[in-house]
Amino acid sequence: MSVDSAPPPPPNSRAARRAAFLAVATETFVEFGYERTSLDDIVARAGGSKSTIYANYGNKEGLFRAILQDRVDMVIGEARQEDAAPDVSDQSIRARLTRYGSGLIRGLCHPSNDVVWRLLLSSTWQFPDIAEQHYKNGPKVAVSDVQAILQKALDKDEIRPVDPRRGAEIFLGSMRHYDVLIGRLLGIAKPPPEDEQKAIVRDAVAIFLDGLETKA
Repeated sequence: MSVDSAPPPPPNSRAARRAAFLAVATETFVEFGYERTSLDDIVARAGGSKSTIYANYGNKEGLFRAILQDRVDMVIGEARQEDAAPDVSDQSIRARLTRYGSGLIRGLCHPSNDVVWRLLLSSTWQFPDIAEQHYKNGPKVAVSDVQAILQKALDKDEIRPVDPRRGAEIFLGSMRHYDVLIGRLLGIAKPPPEDEQKAIVRDAVAIFLDGLETKA
């Protein structure tokens, strides 16, 4: 089940209000840039008060961090949700990589990520620690997840010896297909459609495993 297909929170719930507020804050940051966006601008659009922002996020930088973390949580959540079904841990390495990769690429291809990533890139020179946080909580978590999948396959003699971390980095690198990430960061590509996403995952798993999988 994808994030979009999951039941939305009740309209007046705290989760729904937070999601709506972060969406408006994101739009404001994107329109004006980090430096020229003020909390007054965000409050004018989203409602509420600056005191509420201070209470929940600390300051403008804290709000910006929350927006980026929200995107990371969505992407990693998609991948982990696919790999969390009760029967998944006993599936083949091919099935597990396909499931994790499918969730990951679905999260990466969410259209709302485009502007957030560009906003992140435009601000990394000013806040290198925010970029480091994003990398630690996103890409590095995905590497650890896939590393664990590969380690289990090694323990079961499903694949030939390989450094599981390096293998995870190689596999995930193939998930960052041109139109999935690079072209969109440059603003010259759109997220590939669902059938193309499936093809990317299928081919990435096949190319990665056909050189590792033990022969019966």
